[in-house]
Amino acid sequence: MTTVAIIGATGSNGRLTVDAALDRGLTVRATSRSAGRAHRILGEREGLEILEAEGTDPAAVTAVVDGVDAVILTHGKDSSPEEVNYGVIAAVVKAFKQLGERRPHVSLMSAISVTQNIPAWAEVLEWRRRGERLLRASGLPYTIVRPGWFDGHSPGDDRAILEQGDRTPLNARRGVSRRHIAKTLVESVLTDSANFRTVELFSGPGESVDDWDLLFNRADVDPAGSIDGVHDLIGLPLEHEPTRFLTDLDRLRRSGP
Repeated sequence: MTTVAIIGATGSNGRLTVDAALDRGLTVRATSRSAGRAHRILGEREGLEILEAEGTDPAAVTAVVDGVDAVILTHGKDSSPEEVNYGVIAAVVKAFKQLGERRPHVSLMSAISVTQNIPAWAEVLEWRRRGERLLRASGLPYTIVRPGWFDGHSPGDDRAILEQGDRTPLNARRGVSRRHIAKTLVESVLTDSANFRTVELFSGPGESVDDWDLLFNRADVDPAGSIDGVHDLIGLPLEHEPTRFLTDLDRLRRSGP
């Protein structure tokens, strides 16, 4: 693997993901709605290419992902959960359908509690979950990473911890280092055992992970054909889902893998 596109590259997690990818020797296509802002934030570095593109525009995204080996999605705007949080994933999936046979790995930064009924956060979390479901239905190799509370970890929490089933309540405020988010997303596109897995990510006591293949192998694979994570609680029945998501899902299913 040589080239990875990072959509959402100028965000607080995206810029660390750019750093982690460059540290691993990857060529990075960092995508932002403003190339000028991206240049100011990310600077000029060997192996870094900055592209200006609207992440919700399938045509623009197609140009970004054409020829890459993997895509990492670190985008997010909770004030526009349908338009941005879901819309970018829909655009990426559509772009790869238009590109035909190529099936690069997609790693998605999602969120914990997307399967839980939390009225105050319902719109944000449900559109995050719909994005996850669309990615699973796409047929693309993927890893879905659900981080805990950003920067809510304690001193000495040097180990990345993966869990499954989304059982941690949002109000538990279990934390994760942003650097663990970046490292996990980058390692997931480089590690075959990360394929087709949905994990929650936290930071805890212990030494840094040095065997990512082993860590991902300990997680269970999502069931083939399922649009939900392997240990997720059943929720959000399809008959209650909005028309936009159902239309996107139906189009994917009719087009085949």
